[in-house]
Amino acid sequence: MSAISTDPYSSIGLSPPPKEESSRKGSLGQSDFLKLMTTQLMNQDPMAPMENGEFLGQMAQFSTVSGIQSLQASFEKLATALQTNRVLEASTMVGKKVLVEADRAELGSDGAGLKGVVEVPEGVSTVQLTLRDAQGAVARQLTLDVGGAGPMDFSWDGLLQDGTAAPAGSYTVSAMALVNGQNTQLTTRLALPVVSASIADDGVVLNTSKGSVRLADVTRIFT
Repeated sequence: MSAISTDPYSSIGLSPPPKEESSRKGSLGQSDFLKLMTTQLMNQDPMAPMENGEFLGQMAQFSTVSGIQSLQASFEKLATALQTNRVLEASTMVGKKVLVEADRAELGSDGAGLKGVVEVPEGVSTVQLTLRDAQGAVARQLTLDVGGAGPMDFSWDGLLQDGTAAPAGSYTVSAMALVNGQNTQLTTRLALPVVSASIADDGVVLNTSKGSVRLADVTRIFT
C-alpha cells in the first residue's frame, strides 16, 4: 500500500514554491495564499466540496488586491517622475522672458528694448502707445496700425522721442484707443524676464519682478 503524501503541492502534482521573506510582518504573499488554498482543498468535506464559484471568487479577490497594490506602486513611481519633470521645467525657465499682464517693465542697457502685446477690441483702427519713465515724463509715443481685433504685438527699440537712447530704468507702458467713440485704455502684456520659479499643486509658477504666471498659461516664451 503506497503512502499518502501530506504535502498538498505533491498531491496535486505541483512543486512547492520557493520560500520568501514577507516584506512586512503579518502580510500574506502569493505563495502563502496558494498554500492556504490547497490546504483548504485537501481538507474540505468530501460530501460537501467547495463549489467552483467559491474557489474562483477567492482567486479573483486575491488577484484584485494584488492588482491594486501593483497599481499603487506604479502611481507612486509616476508621481515621483512628474515631480522631477516639474522641477526641471522650472529650472530651465529662469532667465527667459514670458508674457505677463503688466504695464511696467525694466529697460536694460543692452539695447534690447521692450516687447509686448496689446489686446485690441473690435472696431479699433489705431492704438496710441505711450512710454513714460519713472518720473512720469513721456519717453516715447508710438502709433500702431491695427489689422483686426485680438492680441497685437508691439515693440519699443529703447529710443527716446528725439532718437537718442533712453536711460536704463523702469518704464510704464499704456495703450489707448477709441472704442465706441470713447478714449479707452487697453490691456497690455509685457515680455518680462523670469527671476525665479516655484512649484504649486497645479503646476509650475514663473515669477517676474512685476507679477507671476503659471507655466501652463504662458502663450509665448522669449529666449
